[in-house]
Amino acid sequence: MPAAKKKVTKPPAAAKKTRAPKDPNAPKRALSGYMYYTMARRAGVKSENPDLGFGDVARALAEEWNSLAPKGKGPYVRKAATDKSRYEREKAAYDSGAASCQRPAKSTAASKARVTKMIKKVNEIAEEVEDIAEEVEDIAADVKAVKKLVGKRGRGRPKKAAAPVAAPKKAAAKKPAAKKPAAKKPAAKKAAAAKKAAATKKATAAKKVVAAAPKPKGRPPKKGKK
Repeated sequence: MPAAKKKVTKPPAAAKKTRAPKDPNAPKRALSGYMYYTMARRAGVKSENPDLGFGDVARALAEEWNSLAPKGKGPYVRKAATDKSRYEREKAAYDSGAASCQRPAKSTAASKARVTKMIKKVNEIAEEVEDIAEEVEDIAADVKAVKKLVGKRGRGRPKKAAAPVAAPKKAAAKKPAAKKPAAKKPAAKKAAAAKKAAATKKATAAKKVVAAAPKPKGRPPKKGKK
């Protein structure tokens, strides 16, 4: 008898970790020197290259930051160090349970301005995406209309009948050309004519001589009689 198959039991799925709600009074994390640089240069890059999208601007900023010398990165690195000190101070106070870590009014105002700016940027990107989606829909409608028009024209045209294939013609047998009589040479013709004329002339002269000769009187004696 075949051995009974063992049932494979799957291990219980691990419970999904739920994030604890963020405390609004917790100190804000420090920004890096790169983040300070992008905040200072983003508007300039966008104005210099208005055709670049959001991702392309980010790549251009990253290339600029990587190409900067340590001296050029200095101001932003110092800002990052100051912000890091602020965060560590606020974090220590927050962890020790001190009075609510209220951020300075200046920091809160700057944060609100940054958030407002980011929201505005997101809205601009959303509008661009909507415009692109509308253009894609228009192009799709045009393509569909062209296909429909081409299909109607194709159905209305009569199909061309296939041309009959003609049988190959047999080559006619060539007849041998008849041989033409060789033409007489003109010099030979002239010589024959001259010879004939001379003979005729000679005969005519001989007749004249015979006619002019005197005829004998009496009959000539017969042969055999003396």
